Amino acid sequence: MVDQQFETALEVSRRVPDVTDVDRARLWTLVGELRELAGEFEASVDAHRRAARLLRGDPVAAAEVLARQATAHERTGAFTSALQVVARA
Repeated sequence: MVDQQFETALEVSRRVPDVTDVDRARLWTLVGELRELAGEFEASVDAHRRAARLLRGDPVAAAEVLARQATAHERTGAFTSALQVVARA
């Protein structure tokens, strides 16, 4: 699957000094979006969670990723989890 290739790229990127946390967060966000489109909502939430962790130094960017994570929770009917993520954002 395509997202597996992205995950491999993310693993390798940790050893490349020119790749920043922001770059990795963007890719995790893309992986999350792909997983959501594929209906893999739990995996989407995980990808967005990883992206948000990488963006701790940028609260606005982290909040945007958390909003995407909340949407994935909402689509599965996990409204309480969605509300908790929105509160963190």
